[in-house]
Amino acid sequence: MRGEFYYLILVGKDGTKYKVNKEPKTLLALDKWTTKFRNKDELVSELIDNVKLKIEPKDISEVKIYMYMSPKRNSFGKTLYKKDEMVLNTDA
Repeated sequence: MRGEFYYLILVGKDGTKYKVNKEPKTLLALDKWTTKFRNKDELVSELIDNVKLKIEPKDISEVKIYMYMSPKRNSFGKTLYKKDEMVLNTDA
């Protein structure tokens, strides 16, 4: 499980954080998955459906990738979308 310390988090307009994946993932795995979507709205709709959250997409202000959530580690990364796909191409 080395390097698998990241969670995809939906952040509500009221500041509530919704953890999407139950198990931590690698940053690369999350980035590869999120780049299948054109924008935040597509991603949020898909996540709400998959996780069966009882919230509306309009109630989500941000989608973030957080490092393993503990009191000492609360850092986050930028979520990548389709337009950022070339970032993952190590041959380019």
